[in-house]
Amino acid sequence: MITIRCRGFRDYPKNTLIGFADLEVPAVGLLIHDVCLHGRNSSSWVSLPGKPYQVNGETKWTPVVEFTDPPHRSEFQEAALAAIKSFRELLQ
Repeated sequence: MITIRCRGFRDYPKNTLIGFADLEVPAVGLLIHDVCLHGRNSSSWVSLPGKPYQVNGETKWTPVVEFTDPPHRSEFQEAALAAIKSFRELLQ
């Protein structure tokens, strides 16, 4: 299981977006800024930072970083959600 620490969280509610987290992956010395926390109904998920671009006046997003292996993506999702939840609970 991958270990992820949430180092900060900023609320930014808009549509499914709940806010932005800064996540640390200590095993590889990686800090990822502005990971998006989304939620709808009873489900939640994270998305890695993206870069905006315009198509016919509409803003779209392209990934800056992505997983090439679905099991690693799932493991990251699970660990990231747990880290963000723990961090937000500490703030309450």
